[in-house]
Amino acid sequence: MEFQSFGLLDGLTAELRGHLASSSAVQTTDGHIWFATTKGLAWINPRRIVRNTVPPPVLIESVIANGRKYNTATILSLPPRIANLQIAYTATSLTIPERVRFRYKLEGQDKEWQDAGTRREAFYTNLDPGSYQFRVIACNNDGVWNEAGTALHFVVLPAFDQTVWFRILCILALAGCLWSLYLLRLKQASAQVQQRLGARLEERVRIARELHDTLLQGFQGLILRFHTVMKTIPEDHPARNLMENTLDRADEILLEGRERVRDLRQDEISNELPDRLAACGEEPDGIMQSASALALSGHSSPSIQR
Repeated sequence: MEFQSFGLLDGLTAELRGHLASSSAVQTTDGHIWFATTKGLAWINPRRIVRNTVPPPVLIESVIANGRKYNTATILSLPPRIANLQIAYTATSLTIPERVRFRYKLEGQDKEWQDAGTRREAFYTNLDPGSYQFRVIACNNDGVWNEAGTALHFVVLPAFDQTVWFRILCILALAGCLWSLYLLRLKQASAQVQQRLGARLEERVRIARELHDTLLQGFQGLILRFHTVMKTIPEDHPARNLMENTLDRADEILLEGRERVRDLRQDEISNELPDRLAACGEEPDGIMQSASALALSGHSSPSIQR
Protein backbone atom coordinates (compact mmCIF):
# COMPACT_ATOMS: atom_id res chain seq x y z
CA MET A 1 0.00 0.00 0.00
CA GLU A 2 1.36 3.39 -0.98
CA PHE A 3 1.05 6.09 1.63
CA GLN A 4 2.45 9.44 2.63
CA SER A 5 2.96 10.62 6.16
CA PHE A 6 2.19 14.18 7.30
CA GLY A 7 3.21 15.67 10.59
CA LEU A 8 3.98 18.88 12.40
CA LEU A 9 6.09 20.33 9.56
CA ASP A 10 3.14 19.84 7.19
CA GLY A 11 0.73 21.77 9.42
CA LEU A 12 -0.76 19.00 11.54
CA THR A 13 -0.27 20.48 14.99
CA ALA A 14 -2.42 18.03 16.96
CA GLU A 15 -2.70 14.32 17.50
CA LEU A 16 -5.47 12.17 16.03
CA ARG A 17 -8.28 10.80 18.13
CA GLY A 18 -8.21 7.01 17.83
CA HIS A 19 -6.84 5.17 14.79
CA LEU A 20 -7.55 5.63 11.10
CA ALA A 21 -10.03 2.75 10.95
CA SER A 22 -12.23 4.37 13.63
CA SER A 23 -14.95 6.94 13.14
CA SER A 24 -12.43 9.75 13.80
CA ALA A 25 -11.60 9.80 10.03
CA VAL A 26 -14.14 10.23 7.23
CA GLN A 27 -14.06 11.11 3.52
CA THR A 28 -16.70 13.46 2.18
CA THR A 29 -18.24 13.46 -1.27
CA ASP A 30 -15.90 16.19 -2.54
CA GLY A 31 -12.87 13.93 -1.87
CA HIS A 32 -11.62 15.65 1.28
CA ILE A 33 -10.57 13.50 4.19
CA TRP A 34 -11.48 14.83 7.61
CA PHE A 35 -9.77 13.87 10.86
CA ALA A 36 -10.81 14.40 14.45
CA THR A 37 -7.82 15.68 16.40
CA THR A 38 -7.25 16.71 19.95
CA LYS A 39 -7.52 20.35 18.85
CA GLY A 40 -10.47 20.08 16.51
CA LEU A 41 -10.93 19.00 12.88
CA ALA A 42 -8.24 18.75 10.20
CA TRP A 43 -8.67 17.96 6.52
CA ILE A 44 -6.64 17.21 3.41
CA ASN A 45 -7.46 16.93 -0.28
CA PRO A 46 -5.51 13.94 -1.69
CA ARG A 47 -6.14 15.18 -5.25
CA ARG A 48 -4.36 18.47 -4.67
CA ILE A 49 -1.25 17.67 -2.67
CA VAL A 50 1.40 20.22 -3.61
CA ARG A 51 4.77 18.71 -4.67
CA ASN A 52 8.09 20.53 -4.50
CA THR A 53 9.81 19.73 -7.78
CA VAL A 54 12.61 22.29 -7.52
CA PRO A 55 16.00 20.79 -6.52
CA PRO A 56 17.64 22.90 -3.83
CA PRO A 57 20.80 24.86 -4.71
CA VAL A 58 23.79 23.71 -2.66
CA LEU A 59 26.67 25.87 -1.48
CA ILE A 60 29.67 25.52 0.81
CA GLU A 61 29.72 28.02 3.62
CA SER A 62 33.07 27.65 5.32
CA VAL A 63 36.24 25.55 5.69
CA ILE A 64 38.02 25.32 9.03
CA ALA A 65 41.36 23.48 9.25
CA ASN A 66 43.14 23.09 12.58
CA GLY A 67 40.97 25.83 14.06
CA ARG A 68 41.67 28.35 11.28
CA LYS A 69 38.97 29.52 8.85
CA TYR A 70 39.81 29.72 5.13
CA ASN A 71 38.26 31.54 2.19
CA THR A 72 36.34 29.18 -0.10
CA ALA A 73 36.27 31.59 -3.06
CA THR A 74 39.69 30.46 -4.33
CA ILE A 75 41.59 27.20 -4.59
CA LEU A 76 42.67 26.35 -1.08
CA SER A 77 46.20 25.40 -0.12
CA LEU A 78 46.00 23.98 3.36
CA PRO A 79 49.11 23.61 5.54
CA PRO A 80 50.74 20.23 6.26
CA ARG A 81 49.53 17.83 8.91
CA ILE A 82 45.81 18.67 8.93
CA ALA A 83 44.60 17.06 12.14
CA ASN A 84 41.00 18.38 11.96
CA LEU A 85 39.11 19.60 8.90
CA GLN A 86 35.54 20.90 9.15
CA ILE A 87 33.49 21.80 6.06
CA ALA A 88 30.11 23.51 6.50
CA TYR A 89 27.52 23.40 3.69
CA THR A 90 23.84 24.19 3.21
CA ALA A 91 20.97 24.14 0.69
CA THR A 92 18.54 27.01 0.07
CA SER A 93 15.18 25.29 0.19
CA LEU A 94 12.41 27.45 1.69
CA THR A 95 9.78 24.72 1.64
CA ILE A 96 10.30 22.77 4.85
CA PRO A 97 14.12 23.24 5.02
CA GLU A 98 14.19 20.92 8.00
CA ARG A 99 13.63 17.98 5.62
CA VAL A 100 16.52 18.77 3.29
CA ARG A 101 18.94 15.83 3.21
CA PHE A 102 22.59 15.81 2.17
CA ARG A 103 25.20 13.48 0.79
CA TYR A 104 28.88 14.30 0.45
CA LYS A 105 32.05 12.68 -0.83
CA LEU A 106 35.71 13.67 -0.53
CA GLU A 107 37.39 12.44 -3.68
CA GLY A 108 40.81 11.15 -2.76
CA GLN A 109 39.59 9.95 0.64
CA ASP A 110 36.05 8.50 0.40
CA LYS A 111 35.21 5.67 -1.96
CA GLU A 112 31.43 5.97 -1.56
CA TRP A 113 28.95 8.76 -0.91
CA GLN A 114 28.42 9.52 2.76
CA ASP A 115 24.76 9.93 3.80
CA ALA A 116 24.78 12.87 6.21
CA GLY A 117 21.00 13.10 6.65
CA THR A 118 20.08 16.61 7.76
CA ARG A 119 23.56 17.30 9.16
CA ARG A 120 25.21 20.27 7.45
CA GLU A 121 28.84 19.68 8.36
CA ALA A 122 31.52 17.19 7.31
CA PHE A 123 34.53 16.27 9.44
CA TYR A 124 37.88 14.72 8.45
CA THR A 125 41.03 14.03 10.45
CA ASN A 126 44.67 13.45 9.59
CA LEU A 127 44.48 13.94 5.82
CA ASP A 128 47.52 12.88 3.83
CA PRO A 129 49.23 15.38 1.51
CA GLY A 130 47.61 15.59 -1.90
CA SER A 131 44.84 17.07 -4.00
CA TYR A 132 41.22 16.65 -2.91
CA GLN A 133 37.77 17.60 -4.18
CA PHE A 134 34.84 17.81 -1.80
CA ARG A 135 31.43 17.26 -3.42
CA VAL A 136 28.04 17.66 -1.75
CA ILE A 137 24.51 17.12 -3.10
CA ALA A 138 21.09 17.69 -1.49
CA CYS A 139 17.42 16.85 -1.92
CA ASN A 140 14.34 18.89 -0.98
CA ASN A 141 11.47 17.88 1.28
CA ASP A 142 9.90 15.75 -1.48
CA GLY A 143 13.10 13.82 -2.28
CA VAL A 144 14.09 15.70 -5.43
CA TRP A 145 17.91 15.56 -5.60
CA ASN A 146 20.28 18.16 -6.96
CA GLU A 147 22.71 15.69 -8.55
CA ALA A 148 25.14 18.40 -9.67
CA GLY A 149 25.47 19.89 -6.22
CA THR A 150 28.64 21.87 -5.63
CA ALA A 151 32.34 21.08 -5.28
CA LEU A 152 35.36 22.50 -3.53
CA HIS A 153 38.91 21.80 -4.63
CA PHE A 154 41.77 22.09 -2.15
CA VAL A 155 45.32 20.88 -1.69
CA VAL A 156 47.00 19.69 1.49
CA LEU A 157 50.66 20.65 1.31
CA PRO A 158 53.22 18.05 2.37
CA ALA A 159 55.65 18.47 5.24
CA PHE A 160 59.36 17.98 4.61
CA ASP A 161 59.29 14.37 5.75
CA GLN A 162 56.27 13.73 3.50
CA THR A 163 57.84 14.92 0.23
CA VAL A 164 59.10 12.70 -2.57
CA TRP A 165 62.64 14.06 -2.14
CA PHE A 166 62.67 13.02 1.48
CA ARG A 167 61.59 9.51 0.54
CA ILE A 168 64.27 9.38 -2.15
CA LEU A 169 66.86 10.49 0.40
CA CYS A 170 65.64 7.80 2.79
CA ILE A 171 65.91 5.19 0.05
CA LEU A 172 69.42 6.37 -0.84
CA ALA A 173 70.42 6.35 2.82
CA LEU A 174 69.02 2.85 3.24
CA ALA A 175 70.83 1.73 0.10
CA GLY A 176 74.05 3.27 1.44
CA CYS A 177 73.64 1.46 4.75
CA LEU A 178 73.01 -1.83 2.98
CA TRP A 179 76.04 -1.25 0.74
CA SER A 180 78.19 -0.46 3.81
CA LEU A 181 76.94 -3.62 5.52
CA TYR A 182 77.71 -5.57 2.36
CA LEU A 183 81.25 -4.17 2.21
CA LEU A 184 81.75 -4.89 5.92
CA ARG A 185 80.49 -8.43 5.48
CA LEU A 186 82.69 -8.86 2.41
CA LYS A 187 85.68 -7.59 4.38
CA GLN A 188 84.93 -9.99 7.23
CA ALA A 189 84.50 -12.88 4.79
CA SER A 190 87.79 -11.96 3.06
CA ALA A 191 89.55 -11.81 6.43
CA GLN A 192 88.15 -15.23 7.34
CA VAL A 193 89.24 -16.67 3.99
CA GLN A 194 92.71 -15.16 4.39
CA GLN A 195 92.90 -16.53 7.91
CA ARG A 196 91.95 -19.99 6.70
CA LEU A 197 94.44 -19.78 3.84
CA GLY A 198 97.10 -18.61 6.27
CA ALA A 199 96.31 -21.51 8.59
CA ARG A 200 96.51 -23.95 5.69
CA LEU A 201 99.78 -22.41 4.51
CA GLU A 202 101.24 -22.66 8.00
CA GLU A 203 100.14 -26.29 8.15
CA ARG A 204 101.77 -26.98 4.79
CA VAL A 205 104.97 -25.29 5.93
CA ARG A 206 104.91 -27.31 9.16
CA ILE A 207 104.47 -30.55 7.22
CA ALA A 208 107.25 -29.55 4.82
CA ARG A 209 109.58 -28.78 7.71
CA GLU A 210 108.83 -32.08 9.39
CA LEU A 211 109.39 -33.97 6.14
CA HIS A 212 112.66 -32.17 5.53
CA ASP A 213 113.95 -32.23 9.06
CA THR A 214 113.04 -35.85 9.83
CA LEU A 215 112.16 -38.10 6.94
CA LEU A 216 114.33 -36.68 4.16
CA GLN A 217 117.29 -36.02 6.42
CA GLY A 218 117.05 -39.52 7.81
CA PHE A 219 116.76 -40.93 4.29
CA GLN A 220 119.82 -38.89 3.27
CA GLY A 221 121.74 -40.31 6.21
CA LEU A 222 120.86 -43.87 5.18
CA ILE A 223 122.03 -43.21 1.63
CA LEU A 224 125.36 -41.95 2.94
CA ARG A 225 125.72 -45.03 5.13
CA PHE A 226 124.92 -47.35 2.20
CA HIS A 227 127.40 -45.41 0.08
CA THR A 228 130.06 -46.02 2.73
CA VAL A 229 129.22 -49.72 2.79
CA MET A 230 129.37 -49.86 -1.03
CA LYS A 231 132.95 -48.61 -0.98
CA THR A 232 133.97 -51.64 1.05
CA ILE A 233 132.72 -53.97 -1.67
CA PRO A 234 135.25 -54.85 -4.42
CA GLU A 235 134.60 -53.27 -7.80
CA ASP A 236 134.40 -56.63 -9.60
CA HIS A 237 131.83 -57.98 -7.18
CA PRO A 238 128.24 -58.27 -8.57
CA ALA A 239 126.78 -56.78 -5.40
CA ARG A 240 128.62 -53.49 -6.04
CA ASN A 241 126.77 -52.84 -9.30
CA LEU A 242 123.48 -53.74 -7.67
CA MET A 243 124.27 -51.41 -4.79
CA GLU A 244 125.16 -48.55 -7.18
CA ASN A 245 121.89 -48.96 -9.10
CA THR A 246 119.95 -49.02 -5.84
CA LEU A 247 121.68 -45.86 -4.61
CA ASP A 248 121.00 -44.12 -7.92
CA ARG A 249 117.31 -44.95 -7.59
CA ALA A 250 117.35 -43.77 -4.00
CA ASP A 251 118.92 -40.49 -5.12
CA GLU A 252 116.12 -40.03 -7.63
CA ILE A 253 113.47 -40.72 -5.01
CA LEU A 254 115.15 -38.33 -2.56
CA LEU A 255 115.35 -35.61 -5.21
CA GLU A 256 111.69 -36.07 -6.09
CA GLY A 257 110.70 -35.86 -2.43
CA ARG A 258 112.70 -32.67 -1.95
CA GLU A 259 111.02 -31.14 -4.99
CA ARG A 260 107.64 -31.90 -3.48
CA VAL A 261 108.70 -30.35 -0.17
CA ARG A 262 110.08 -27.33 -2.03
CA ASP A 263 106.67 -26.88 -3.68
CA LEU A 264 105.03 -26.89 -0.24
CA ARG A 265 107.32 -24.26 1.24
CA GLN A 266 108.62 -22.46 -1.82
CA ASP A 267 107.96 -18.97 -0.50
CA GLU A 268 109.45 -19.64 2.89
CA ILE A 269 112.56 -21.30 1.43
CA SER A 270 113.20 -18.44 -0.97
CA ASN A 271 113.26 -16.07 2.00
CA GLU A 272 115.03 -18.26 4.55
CA LEU A 273 117.63 -20.03 2.41
CA PRO A 274 120.38 -17.33 2.53
CA ASP A 275 120.04 -16.96 6.28
CA ARG A 276 120.07 -20.70 6.84
CA LEU A 277 123.16 -21.17 4.66
CA ALA A 278 124.96 -18.43 6.54
CA ALA A 279 123.98 -19.95 9.89
CA CYS A 280 125.00 -23.44 8.83
CA GLY A 281 128.37 -22.23 7.59
CA GLU A 282 129.28 -21.08 11.09
CA GLU A 283 128.66 -24.52 12.63
CA PRO A 284 131.17 -27.41 12.59
CA ASP A 285 128.87 -29.64 10.57
CA GLY A 286 127.80 -26.78 8.29
CA ILE A 287 128.98 -28.54 5.14
CA MET A 288 126.42 -31.33 5.46
CA GLN A 289 123.56 -28.96 6.28
CA SER A 290 124.50 -26.60 3.45
CA ALA A 291 124.45 -29.50 1.04
CA SER A 292 121.01 -30.49 2.32
CA ALA A 293 119.75 -26.93 1.88
CA LEU A 294 121.12 -26.77 -1.65
CA ALA A 295 119.48 -30.07 -2.46
CA LEU A 296 116.19 -28.80 -1.05
CA SER A 297 116.35 -25.62 -3.17
CA GLY A 298 116.68 -27.64 -6.36
CA HIS A 299 120.38 -27.01 -7.13
CA SER A 300 121.61 -30.49 -6.08
CA SER A 301 122.20 -33.57 -8.12
CA PRO A 302 122.90 -37.18 -7.25
CA SER A 303 126.60 -36.64 -7.74
CA ILE A 304 126.68 -33.63 -5.42
CA GLN A 305 124.68 -35.47 -2.77
CA ARG A 306 127.13 -38.32 -2.83
